[in-house]
Amino acid sequence: MSRVNVIALLVFGSLLVWVFTLDGETTQGIQKKVLGIFSPFQRAGTDIGESVREIGDTRPLDPRQLLGENEMLRREVSELRIYRDEQVKLREEWNEVTRLLELKEESHLSLISARVIGRDPSLFSPKLTINKGDHSGIAVESPVLNDRGLIGKTNVVGKSESTVLLLTDEQCQVSARVEGTNERGIVKGIRGTSSGAPLLKLMYLSKDARIQPGAKVFTSGEGGLFPAGIAIGEVKDFRILVDGYSEATVIPAVDFSSLKFLFIIERKLLDESNKNTKREEKP
Repeated sequence: MSRVNVIALLVFGSLLVWVFTLDGETTQGIQKKVLGIFSPFQRAGTDIGESVREIGDTRPLDPRQLLGENEMLRREVSELRIYRDEQVKLREEWNEVTRLLELKEESHLSLISARVIGRDPSLFSPKLTINKGDHSGIAVESPVLNDRGLIGKTNVVGKSESTVLLLTDEQCQVSARVEGTNERGIVKGIRGTSSGAPLLKLMYLSKDARIQPGAKVFTSGEGGLFPAGIAIGEVKDFRILVDGYSEATVIPAVDFSSLKFLFIIERKLLDESNKNTKREEKP
């Protein structure tokens, strides 16, 4: 460990000592919370500080003692890294939950929150298992999304668990539109990409389409299964085909590898919303 890191740990320990000498009920509450979160760091910092002082002694030390103290320092540094990594994970999960809560508050849809409890990473049919089922109001083919965009749809629903068919699956096809154009098509997954990263294909675009990389792709709402306006991804490349159509490769908006929490759109209310929309469209 470098001298800068050792000094930082010692200063950190000194700051904690100062905080815990303050008076007042509010301060005491803060002290308890800080102690619960950072006491492992404080203990490790104190131990390392004592070890450094011992090593800095001018008296000759037994080489075996030096090896033992070196090993102890290595273990303590490893423990600090573990605590740091856990803290980073907790912060990321907190940020994700916060974004999802904001989405629920802002959305006009009825959203059911769920947590990912299992994964099937198959290249042919990737799926997620979530901790909500029909007891929570989830039905088959309910759209699934998070604050980034569309994730897929439910395809097997039990009493307290459900399976989600991901957007990257070839069987999950979605009506889509390209932002800033009149182009509409069908999005589906691409099996076994060479890069290993999941990609989507936007098919059945017109032969006159001219779409630039970076163009945003959203659900169009056609077909009634997925509401309009949910982000799907952005165009990676575009090509004209010989059969009179054109198509584009789309990078998904969602990072499917890191999903922990998500929302399911309540199917019953979605169907009612689609019926109301159709009534408004009639002359």
